[in-house]
Amino acid sequence: MSEANRPTPVTLRLAVWLLAGEAAVLGALALLLVISDLRGGATSQQGAIGVIGYVLMLGAAFGLLSWALHGRRAWARGPAIVLHMLMLPFGVALLSNRNLLGVAAVALSLAGCVVLLAPGTRLAVGREQA
Repeated sequence: MSEANRPTPVTLRLAVWLLAGEAAVLGALALLLVISDLRGGATSQQGAIGVIGYVLMLGAAFGLLSWALHGRRAWARGPAIVLHMLMLPFGVALLSNRNLLGVAAVALSLAGCVVLLAPGTRLAVGREQA
């Protein structure tokens, strides 16, 4: 069976949707930050631009990785795993402040690692031969 005709494993579909959802949330967060800053919420213009730029770049990275995994490009799996692993310490830090966003960050981080490290995902992107 050719690679294009192989069925997409559930874990790969979940990974693609998870990354796309994270990209969308980061895009919405960037929009909210812009609105807040335009209303005078920023302490410094440079800081506001830096934070918004960082959020937009991170959202673009998640979107690019989602698109690449949808196309079964093997190179995208590693950076996606790294981004999810880097999200874990931020979630834990938020949890230590009793912030509910920490629960979401830890859950998304762990879910992302599980679906990206799953054997079905590895096989689907061509990392191992069946």
